[in-house]
Amino acid sequence: MKTFIKPILFTLLAPFALQAANVAEVVYEEPDGALYTRGGIYNIEVGQELIEGDILQTNDSTVILSLCEGSLLTAYPGTEVQLALLGDGTVAVKLVRGEVLGDISDDCRLDVKTKVGTASITDGVFGVVQNLAGDQGWTMQVRNLDGEVDFIGDPKLDTSNMTVSLIEPNETINIPAGEEIIVRGIYYESTDIFALTQGGAALASMTSEDIQGLREAVSEMSSAVLPEPPTPTPPLIIEIPYEDIETASDKG
Repeated sequence: MKTFIKPILFTLLAPFALQAANVAEVVYEEPDGALYTRGGIYNIEVGQELIEGDILQTNDSTVILSLCEGSLLTAYPGTEVQLALLGDGTVAVKLVRGEVLGDISDDCRLDVKTKVGTASITDGVFGVVQNLAGDQGWTMQVRNLDGEVDFIGDPKLDTSNMTVSLIEPNETINIPAGEEIIVRGIYYESTDIFALTQGGAALASMTSEDIQGLREAVSEMSSAVLPEPPTPTPPLIIEIPYEDIETASDKG
């Protein structure tokens, strides 16, 4: 299972509240190479505004987006994500593959749609990973560090292989702070159905190492997007030449 502990710059909440709805600003990219699709394929640049419907492909880059109310979303290398909804207080993205990490303010809600279902996050730090494992097997992982996270099963989710399933179509479960949900299954692209396999879904507490890794990643994310403090200007020192001037007291 892929973890969120990474040596890449990543944390929180830099003051990047967007002034307009329906856009997401690119506030960090390292190195160059990320692309977006909007009637064509174009290079990503820092300061660029992405709009609803745009598809972001990070390739070998790490990209940080500023969302509603100063919230941040980071897409790691190898991630493809579509911006489905960008509005005042509500953002929705479709994670096609890869890994995202975010810090969401209490005035913003982010929905991350995956092949398994949708993670809905407010007020805190979260992470979502969705990757192919084997020929058709996929794994999906949602972590909640300290926020409010719900997970809603996709309407087409197939749990017929399970005697008892933690997640069900259209059913909502809460992921408590400090815990994660891990899902395994097979995705059938022709029918757009994700079928759980044995041992398909489990809710577990994150280890202390995982929690510390998330905290460090979020701290690094914030550091990456904060502007460098200005170099202090040295004080201007004016030297006044000494002159021996006769005063009234000297004259007696």
